[in-house]
Amino acid sequence: MKYWKKNKLVGNQKSIYSTIQKGYDNPPLSLKGTDMEAYFVGLEVLGPIAAGYASWLESVIETGGYNCVLFLSREGAFLKEIYEQFSESKRKLTYLYLSRLAISKAFLSFARDYEEVINTIEFLLKKPTFEWLSVACELDKDIISELLEKYNLRIDDSVYEAGYDCKSDLFQLIMQLKKDYYNEQYELIKRYLRQLNVKGRVLVCDIGWQGTMQHYLQKLFTVCKYDVVVEGAYLGVRIINEDKYPEIVKRGYLFDINNNRKFDSMFRFTTEVVEMMFMNDEGSVVSYKENGQFVEPVLADSEYKEKEKRYIGMLQKGTIVFLQLFRQEVLFNNIKLLPHEVVQGYINYAVHPSLATINRYSDFSFFDGSKKKMVPDRNVLYYIIHPKDFLLDLSNCNTIFMLKKLFKIPLPYFEIVYWGTGVLNVKSGYRRRVKN
Repeated sequence: MKYWKKNKLVGNQKSIYSTIQKGYDNPPLSLKGTDMEAYFVGLEVLGPIAAGYASWLESVIETGGYNCVLFLSREGAFLKEIYEQFSESKRKLTYLYLSRLAISKAFLSFARDYEEVINTIEFLLKKPTFEWLSVACELDKDIISELLEKYNLRIDDSVYEAGYDCKSDLFQLIMQLKKDYYNEQYELIKRYLRQLNVKGRVLVCDIGWQGTMQHYLQKLFTVCKYDVVVEGAYLGVRIINEDKYPEIVKRGYLFDINNNRKFDSMFRFTTEVVEMMFMNDEGSVVSYKENGQFVEPVLADSEYKEKEKRYIGMLQKGTIVFLQLFRQEVLFNNIKLLPHEVVQGYINYAVHPSLATINRYSDFSFFDGSKKKMVPDRNVLYYIIHPKDFLLDLSNCNTIFMLKKLFKIPLPYFEIVYWGTGVLNVKSGYRRRVKN
């Protein structure tokens, strides 16, 4: 066992440890090499977190009196499987195909000027440039560039640099080319939600982090005049922007505004790892289309390579085995797993990673609006010559993995980053985006 220390167990960690040991004692004989490694990561690292979340979610659902439980597409697919493996309940669970891009298209149909276009798509703009505007609005960037030339602007300039006349022309151009399409997407998403027969109080389940999808889903139900109130139950709710979406009810198992703030930082600096653990083979929802009498989602191709899919598939298999073994403990002994009891494996794996773990992910990518390397292929000398690239990579990659791969010496990298962002208030790229 790599990520749990027998002499440091407290509370229900003893039951967790014995369950992991059972998994080690009876490994799948067909698995070898990297497949076996991934399987045991799922068993040790994600399994306990998944069991804790499923047990907590069961309590939230039972006491909440919800009419419907929704799992958001992509990461929500594995969360749904986790809950189904763990729960004895026969309640109906709904898998909801939704994305930020798909929602934004529906809302663009209501935009009345340039500012409302920007407000609608700003959460899609990884960089606030006209190029990203063209991506979010699904426009040919050459057409946008041609218009911008009239105002001495370039495609990589900020969307906030446009003057009054430029804004007016851009808005007219966007609506001329796409208004009918946005109207169509609004009507289709409205029908899609109706065919799911969602009513009353609804619980949305996802890994987190700020409740953005919940906020826009609630807004969508309101605009469609559907009598639905959406609440959220997440693996974690990010704390760094406490005023974001104050109108929605959201809670997190591992951390939220009231609990375990240090866990928030641990998962924030390793977000790419935990999100990849929950990924599935589906691409993101691009739009909706009619299929006979029904509306169905149009999915993009998956962004992940076969090697990545296989590794995560094996990891998820190990996670399910832990759930199946541990479920008996929960049922017989009425165990309620607390967050600090389930995260030890993850902390030793991802927050304080070994070089072997970092090397495993060195060829992996993750998707955050665009495809990015988990760990950049650059050395100290390169960053001395290109210091701006160091700051850029630090914001865009796995912070802890990058620093440890770069310096290789056994320093407390998480504690250093935690201190830097807290005491010194050095803002990561993520924090700069969410504070806007």
